[in-house]
Amino acid sequence: MASVAAIWRPGAPKDELDPVGLKTALRKLPRGTNTLYIDVEAWQLLTDDRAVRERSADHYLSTAQIVRETLPDARFGFYGVAPSCVYWPIVAEQPAGLAQWHAANQLLLPLGEYVDFVLPSLYTFYDDPHGWARFAAASIAEARIYGKPVYPFLWNQYFDGNLLLKGRQVKVDDWEAELELCVERAEGVVLWGGSEQNWDPTAAWWQSVKRLLRRPASS
Repeated sequence: MASVAAIWRPGAPKDELDPVGLKTALRKLPRGTNTLYIDVEAWQLLTDDRAVRERSADHYLSTAQIVRETLPDARFGFYGVAPSCVYWPIVAEQPAGLAQWHAANQLLLPLGEYVDFVLPSLYTFYDDPHGWARFAAASIAEARIYGKPVYPFLWNQYFDGNLLLKGRQVKVDDWEAELELCVERAEGVVLWGGSEQNWDPTAAWWQSVKRLLRRPASS
């Protein structure tokens, strides 16, 4: 699946949509690309500023329209948008944060008319498998409001924003539990990671993925 992230021409403000830059990025995709995701993380949705939130939602919707018009036969979605990625409001049951999250996700309901799948980001922020499970289950449930198949992004390492755990592998048992939850509740997963790393086909995390793939569908 191809990624489209650099959608601005040099000097274009990243808090605005650059339609020309977006179309240029889409047309630079390798010939025959039929599945892609848009990775735009510059437009703020989780804010109490209603004007900012609505403008950001408009940017995402306009982006979806341009993608669909430019690549009418391609299958696409947005990484980590619809629903947005929040952790502590879910795990700590913070009413204000949850209300803000639901409001942002509701603004993006029209995306369901354009995208082919939803791609929530479910990376592992902390060494807390129970917290991750609550976060993941709620995120997948929220993703269902768009009426499209759900394919969460998973990473076999802890999220690099956690400086104490950055670069470390998620514990094998926890990783397998993450895979199991996503297979049970979603249509599949997108595996992320490996940048600037040598491929190791014997790695424990990959063996867990292979075991899951070999398992009979009825089990």
